[in-house]
Amino acid sequence: MLCAPDDFKGTLHAAEAAAALAQGVRDAGHEAVEFPVADGGEGTARLLKQAKGGVLQSAHVTDPLGRPLETSWVLLPDGTAVVESAAASGLWYLAAGDRRPMNASSFGTGQLLAEALNQGATKLVLCIGGTATVDGGCGLLQALGVTLHADDGPLRQHCCPTDLQTLTAVDPPASFPPITGLVDTMVPLLGKAGAARMFAPQKGASAAQVEQLESTMQRIAEVLDPQSQHRDTPGAGSGGGMGFAVCTMGGTLLRGGDAVLEMLGINDALQNIDLVLTGEGCMNAQTATGKAPAAVAAAAASAGIECIGIGGRLEAGADDLLADGTFVALDSLADRCGLERAMHEPASCLRESAKAMLQQH
Repeated sequence: MLCAPDDFKGTLHAAEAAAALAQGVRDAGHEAVEFPVADGGEGTARLLKQAKGGVLQSAHVTDPLGRPLETSWVLLPDGTAVVESAAASGLWYLAAGDRRPMNASSFGTGQLLAEALNQGATKLVLCIGGTATVDGGCGLLQALGVTLHADDGPLRQHCCPTDLQTLTAVDPPASFPPITGLVDTMVPLLGKAGAARMFAPQKGASAAQVEQLESTMQRIAEVLDPQSQHRDTPGAGSGGGMGFAVCTMGGTLLRGGDAVLEMLGINDALQNIDLVLTGEGCMNAQTATGKAPAAVAAAAASAGIECIGIGGRLEAGADDLLADGTFVALDSLADRCGLERAMHEPASCLRESAKAMLQQH
C-alpha cells in the first residue's frame, strides 16, 4: 500500500506523516511504501531535495516588511532551482500585530530567484503560497530587474501596495529566465475569488483595506496586462498575485499537486499498489481545488486504485470528496483521537487511523 500524505502543517512534515501511516499499515498486516508528497506550497523544496538529491543553498534577502532575513532555496542536480515564496515572503515571519499587507512586498522572493540565477540555475520553479503579501508580485518583478513608474518617477525598491496605487508604467528587462509557478489554488488575480478579496483578510487586511487592495490589483492589471491576457489565468491570484507576475514574465502556472507528483514519479510508485492512503492537516472544500491529497487520489483513480484520505480535521466540503468518488473513505484524527491528542501526538494518531481504516476497508 502506498502512503502518500502532504504535510500536516504545524505538527508533521510529509515524510514524518508517511512514516506514521506506513507503521499503521504494517500494524494491520500489510506491506507499506512511504511516498511523501507536496502541492507546490511550503515544504515542496525540502521534499524535492530529499527525493532528487538536491543541494540546499542559503541566501540573504528581505522579509515582507523589508527586514534582513537569512533563508534558503534548493538547487536540483539538473540545474533547476526550487524556490518557495514562503521562504522569503511568508506569513509565518510576521507576528499577528505585524501583518500589514498594505506595507508588505514580495521583493524578497524576487531576490531568492535572482540569487538562484547568480548561482548558475538554468530553470526556475517557484512554489507559490503562504505569503504575507498582496502586491501582484510587483516586488518580485523589481528584484528581477523590472522598473515600475509613477507619474513623478520610478517607484522605490521593495515597493508595496501603498506605492502601487500610483503605478502608471513598467519597463521590463530585455528577457526573463524560464520560470514555472506551482500553485495550490487556481484563483484569478481579481474579483470575489481573487488575490485581495479571497486571501487578504487572513493576511491582516481590514474590510476597507481589502477593497483598497482590490483597487490596487486592478491598477496593476491595467499597467502590466493591458490586453487582459493574464489577469484571469487560473492561479494568477495565488501568493497575493505572484502567479500573475509569473505570467507577465512569460512563465507557466501549473497545479502544484499534479506537477510535484510527476516530478516525484507517481506513476512508477503506483505500480503493484492495491490501495493508497493520503491526507493533510485539514481536508475541506479546498482540498479538491489543487491540494496534494486530491492530486494523489486522481492519480490513483487513473491507475484503477482506491484511495483513503485522512485529515487532522475534516471541515465543510470534505463530504463532497466522498460524493464525487475522489476518495472511498475519510477519517479525522480530531474525531478519532480528540483534538488535543491529534495536535500533540499526531504520529501515533495517524498510525492508529491507518490501521483502523484498513481493518474497516
